[in-house]
Amino acid sequence: MTTAEFEALLVRLETASTVLRTHGCLLQAIARRYYLVYAVANEAAARHGLRFRRGTHGDDERGITHSSLPDVVRSLYTGQNYGPILGGGPGISRGDRLSDHDAFRHTDQLQQDRKFADYGHGTTPEPYDAARADQRWEWANRLIEDLKTLL
Repeated sequence: MTTAEFEALLVRLETASTVLRTHGCLLQAIARRYYLVYAVANEAAARHGLRFRRGTHGDDERGITHSSLPDVVRSLYTGQNYGPILGGGPGISRGDRLSDHDAFRHTDQLQQDRKFADYGHGTTPEPYDAARADQRWEWANRLIEDLKTLL
């Protein structure tokens, strides 16, 4: 993906999440926010050469999936191998960054929210209240802000 394509993707996702939130579609807005985290983490991982391992060797055929994203984020935060991830780049060194644990936990929860938004069964069209949506929005913003320091 070129820089221009990446930046256009970020604008589209930012715009979509903001419009959805403004019109009260909170869960869908959070899902778009998750995709922003995914896009920034994927780009940071590509720039810093993160790879997956198969046993003790690198697996160059495997790419980042949504289910692997929490591990990818933790590896990017720490700058170390984590789980199936080899390498982590320089790590995130900003003073007010999320902790490694919180980054992993927030990414995992945002991923669950995205799955619920896209595939979840429920009887309530908008299951999240403003307080929960604001919390998730803030988590995503912090992750995006931290991960962008690696770009």
